[in-house]
Amino acid sequence: MTRGTFYLHYEDKADFIQRTLAEIMSDFFEHVIVSADFEDHEWQFSEEGQYKLFSVRKAFEYIEDNSSTFDVLLNKYENDSFYKELEGRLSQHLTEFLEQTKSMRASVEPDQFSAEAMSEDILVAYTVSAHIGIIKLWLLGGMKYTARYMTKSVEQINESVRNRFPGTSFFTVE
Repeated sequence: MTRGTFYLHYEDKADFIQRTLAEIMSDFFEHVIVSADFEDHEWQFSEEGQYKLFSVRKAFEYIEDNSSTFDVLLNKYENDSFYKELEGRLSQHLTEFLEQTKSMRASVEPDQFSAEAMSEDILVAYTVSAHIGIIKLWLLGGMKYTARYMTKSVEQINESVRNRFPGTSFFTVE
């Protein structure tokens, strides 16, 4: 690409970087957000499902396929704007999921811990940070575990806390 062509499409280097990061982020979320309905006390995945969930399996597979990009952006990039954007998008999706499922959770889990019992922003921050932290650790460790192993590990962790915080239902294995 020549300098002239570059400036036809981008204002400057910062604009190029910002647009590239936005494109990576959009592509990631297009791959990992899945639709589902909640029927008979379990998630039924379908293209037209009314709930949007985060597929841990698809996330690990996507990151595995694009590991050098994600390693640079999450662990080596001098500016943490990608991390903040990822954290913000996950937090937004999780907050929307919690709001959308509030009445359903109250009827399904009336005696269990509910997100309403404490500050939602703390619960969202904790859950999102934990998931991003595991991804960062996996990349820093040279991805010595497979995406499948990481998916199973995260699912086991989520399952162990699911009764205490239903927000982990947003992170599914699908």
